[in-house]
Amino acid sequence: SCVATIEEQQDTFDIGPTQSCTPDKFYDILQLWWRQPLKLASLDQLPPNHLDVLQQYLSRDSEDVGALSKYIGFYQPKNGTCGLVAALHCIYLSCLWDECIQAYLQHASNDMDDMPKFKPQFDSQALLRTSIAQALLTCAKSASKPLQYDALQIERKKTSTSASANCSAKTTWQCVHCKAENAAENVFCSECFKEPEQQTTTTNVDAMDIDAAPPPPIATELHSIAECKHIFIVTDGQLPLQTKDNDLLFYNESLFGFNVHAIAYNNNDSNNQQESESDTLQRIEQFLATNLDFNANFIDDGCCVRILLSLILTHGAQRCEFELVTDEYEQIVRQFRDESLVLGPYGFCSQNLVNLMLFGDCRPIISAPPALSYPYGFLGHDVINPGATGFYQMGYGYEYPHYPVWVVLSGTHYTTLFATPTHVQQHNGQHVLDSYHAMIKWMTDDDKKQQQNNNNNNNNVSKSDGDTANAAAAQSSSNTADSQQQQQKQPLALPAPASVQAWKCPCGFSNAADHVICAGCFLDKSVATESTPQLPSAAAKWKCAFCAFENEATHVFCSGCFMEKPSTDVESNRATEHHKQQQQQQQQVDIDAKQEEEKVHFEVDLLCFNGLPPSGPLLAPLSIHIITEEQDDAGKQHRDRVIKASEVLSMIDNDESDPQKKLKYIKGHALVQRMESQQRKNVYYYEIAISLESHFEDIQNWKSPYFMKFKNDEEWKNVKEFFDPKILPNLSKKNTRYEYPSIKWRCCSCYLGDDMNKKYAGYNELENALCKACGKPMYEALRTLIVAYEHVPFYIRESKIDKVYQNPLIKLLQKRFRNLVQGKVDNDCLPVI
Repeated sequence: SCVATIEEQQDTFDIGPTQSCTPDKFYDILQLWWRQPLKLASLDQLPPNHLDVLQQYLSRDSEDVGALSKYIGFYQPKNGTCGLVAALHCIYLSCLWDECIQAYLQHASNDMDDMPKFKPQFDSQALLRTSIAQALLTCAKSASKPLQYDALQIERKKTSTSASANCSAKTTWQCVHCKAENAAENVFCSECFKEPEQQTTTTNVDAMDIDAAPPPPIATELHSIAECKHIFIVTDGQLPLQTKDNDLLFYNESLFGFNVHAIAYNNNDSNNQQESESDTLQRIEQFLATNLDFNANFIDDGCCVRILLSLILTHGAQRCEFELVTDEYEQIVRQFRDESLVLGPYGFCSQNLVNLMLFGDCRPIISAPPALSYPYGFLGHDVINPGATGFYQMGYGYEYPHYPVWVVLSGTHYTTLFATPTHVQQHNGQHVLDSYHAMIKWMTDDDKKQQQNNNNNNNNVSKSDGDTANAAAAQSSSNTADSQQQQQKQPLALPAPASVQAWKCPCGFSNAADHVICAGCFLDKSVATESTPQLPSAAAKWKCAFCAFENEATHVFCSGCFMEKPSTDVESNRATEHHKQQQQQQQQVDIDAKQEEEKVHFEVDLLCFNGLPPSGPLLAPLSIHIITEEQDDAGKQHRDRVIKASEVLSMIDNDESDPQKKLKYIKGHALVQRMESQQRKNVYYYEIAISLESHFEDIQNWKSPYFMKFKNDEEWKNVKEFFDPKILPNLSKKNTRYEYPSIKWRCCSCYLGDDMNKKYAGYNELENALCKACGKPMYEALRTLIVAYEHVPFYIRESKIDKVYQNPLIKLLQKRFRNLVQGKVDNDCLPVI
């Protein structure tokens, strides 16, 4: 049986008694998992104010918001099953991408630019069947080979680890002479001052003693786990009643009344592996569609339990136990790994379960495939920290799946991040898959480019060293020829083939018969073989026009760059000019290539789904982009441009006695806090401490503390009262665009003053006209402004809000993509993970 009692599991896994899973807690976990249906959330469950934001996401897709209904994930009434649900939604989306591309290729041309115009129809139930079948097949594929391990060797490793842990934890030792307790660092007893007896752990045996007994062989105990031969599907069953008898049995599997169906699986035929997998997938889908009530078994209550048991049985209960508890024990010890698929006492999914669903095994170390080779991916904040996640990911392949579809882990909650298969990018009109692949290839080739540049540099150095060595060798050979009689030294002569008559140069170098130039001194053969050869003199040298190397008069090739000797001065000048032109052209090509490589602009529009209340169901758009400084000239100009007084918010101060100072500019000084909207979920406002200044100084936009004017006059009329620091806005008047989410008003005079005792004391009730800390009226002390993100002064927004309140998903993406990407979210519809 795949489900044993808790006592049996504890004995098998050797983890001892636990207080985290009493019978009551165990039944709560069963109820939590049994009551989770697999029903897609609807648009009606999304916050109404988010629909306008989502419509902007579809602005180039020629679709309304209703088109997004087929991409929304599963609704989760309670937390706990989020890992399995998010993983299944991820597989569901990848299957939807497959279906969309296949349907498009069958009904249209192969031009991907026309794909967004193609609007295929999908059967969500059929896609769910395909998703479950795909997960089962993945588990079967990873268990397609038998597994053998030495149980005693693993047990020795466990014992060694436990012993070292016990030794490190030991803080005292007992003296064998006086029985006194001593600190661990004491080298002798503090009472009798005697050293502890040394324990002899090894026996010295004379290596020459032939009568000595050989060391005993190391004991082994081989265990085998069979390969997967069947794909199991668990159906029917019901949740047992909570009774005392059932509590004693810890709700054994026999109480559920499940039925188990087996589908033959054979993955040994490597020649037709792809065809075999496709056939197996079709048989699973056909069984789910025709042999059972799919709604009752895999959509309604109990569906998550049935899917989980089907995955365990298909992968093998014994194999799951080995991967959870035993496998890779020396790399990740027990303290840092989850040894269950469902974690008590609250029934949360472990990362092992998500790995089993997505990648087919539940071992703690996951080896990522190459980029763009796996259909879907996984993004976690700490994928290489076993202490935080319980597993270790090797490589970056799961960050770069073939389709832009990921499961996202943040803390203990799982969500999904994806792009829709018919989406057109906002910035360039490209299909989202084309933009995504181009961006991923650029990111993953970055290391290769760096490695290639390093290799090129090494090759250039080697080549340069080689050229220098050749030139030095040539010069040395020539010098040797000149001083041959004085030094009586012969250069090393390369042996000529026996079948060819060699000729010897006056420099002493032996050359093959077919060599027309000496390989030692570059002397022409006709000159070298004369009866009385004339050795070159220093005055007869010629200078290369390309590398400026001085060569002997008889050399027909330059010893420095191996270019041919020009026949006349005119030809030499012409060659020099041609060489300069070639160098200039190559330099320009290199500059253009470098600038083209640096000028990149990638953007990918995505959607994040969270099905768990109170934040969800939530479908939020975001954009990840890579824009280099050279390419982002418009953004640079926007940041550096000088702000004029006519562009910022100002007001007439009727309380000012000086007529020349009545015009005041609203200047922001500090971010006080972020406040959530009382009318809309996941919408935030920002409280800014301000002052009114009569003097305005032109300043660059990125340094500007001023509030910018509204471009739309009608919008300004509706929100004008929210930007008046002398009065409170009319709170009884309902404003759908703006609101005052606080129940108090804060005094700017106290907050920005030098008296730290008053800084936070000036927080007053709305009905109080005077500040309780400084006694000033609101029109004199001024209240803080609570404004939307886009209306915060540029400097405060960029230096404070974007750093302090950066969206967690954007922060996670930057970490997983190694700070290569930047993210952008909509403040009216923030993603929550």
